[in-house]
Amino acid sequence: MDIGFLKSLLCDQPHPDILSRLETDVGGYECILPLLDDEIQRSSARLQRLREYRNALSSPMYTLLPELLSRIFFIYAFDNDSLYDVRWTKLMFVCRRWRDVALHTPELWSFVQLNDPRQGPSYTP
Repeated sequence: MDIGFLKSLLCDQPHPDILSRLETDVGGYECILPLLDDEIQRSSARLQRLREYRNALSSPMYTLLPELLSRIFFIYAFDNDSLYDVRWTKLMFVCRRWRDVALHTPELWSFVQLNDPRQGPSYTP
């Protein structure tokens, strides 16, 4: 999780134009209405991002250690014989954390297939 992003969400301030218009009271309150609508929309988007962040933190998958998660990825890839054809990489599209863990798991990226998988295993006496 990006702690800097969370801090920026928590420290978000209203748009400076709203505050300056309220202090100067130029043009009456009618000119403030569009700014308030924009601020409501921005705040709604911010609230949605905070909810998503909170849900990610409360997820049981988030509490797994990266080492354990990378081991699960390796077992999945190896057990399905998909390590050589990288079908296991679909796991990286689940969420940002899974992508980061998979990218930082050298075992997943160090497999070298020497036989042509289309020809099947070869036997040399």
